Amino acid sequence: MKEKNWKNIVKHYLCTAGKSNVFPIILISCILIEAFLCVWQQARIINLGYEISQVKKQEEILINQNRSLELEQAKLIKNQNIERLAKDKFNLREPKEDQLVFILEDTSLTPLQLASND
Repeated sequence: MKEKNWKNIVKHYLCTAGKSNVFPIILISCILIEAFLCVWQQARIINLGYEISQVKKQEEILINQNRSLELEQAKLIKNQNIERLAKDKFNLREPKEDQLVFILEDTSLTPLQLASND
């Protein structure tokens, strides 16, 4: 009878041991995979936040450059318009060398002294 009990115990152990060892391994594997995915997801979120920050800085730089270029374009268009109007409407041309007059400003004289010298 003892032999029969021993065989039943071994049989029972072998049948349940294989089944009970698989479940904890699967459970631990799932937990480890989920933990890895959570850590990977957090790292990706941090990395994306850093990339967004860099792109925003670059966007700000490009917006400032665009504003500067628009101002420069407006100045050039204004100067071109003035030059075109001067040539077309008033028949003005670039001065020749002998037509240039340089005026030196004497800052030591007051406006009254300048008026009395005339």
